[in-house]
Amino acid sequence: MELSAVSRGLCVPLQRDRTSTIGDRRLLVEDKDVTVKDVQLVGATEVTLIDAVLLPRIDDDTPIYVETGASYPPGGKFLTAAWRMRQQAVGSTLPARTEWGMSLGLEVGPEGGALDSVRVVYELSGEKYFQEVDAPVEIKAKCF
Repeated sequence: MELSAVSRGLCVPLQRDRTSTIGDRRLLVEDKDVTVKDVQLVGATEVTLIDAVLLPRIDDDTPIYVETGASYPPGGKFLTAAWRMRQQAVGSTLPARTEWGMSLGLEVGPEGGALDSVRVVYELSGEKYFQEVDAPVEIKAKCF
């Protein structure tokens, strides 16, 4: 399995409800089915993971990503067909040769927060492995 991020070194605005969506992670399952065992934030400061969902690749035209930086859960134009078909990441068995978007719901401290990376622990053929993508995110009142 391969975990990647579309963006690296993001700064996203702190929302009034102190939640945030990170919606630009991608899981690519290779030759064998995998089962997601855990999703973890690495190097998180004032950020707590409240949800981790997977969005299936339906076709080449349907986005598997949602708006990063919006409140969680996202709304409006970002509720694509893939979002409506989302499933909880932890406990999901993902078939071989499939692609998934991963959206994370975060609760953020009153002054903002940050994280260094996201780690996905998974099981493949009875063995546990992990993939980690180094893609820091900073959440604060003003990014520029």
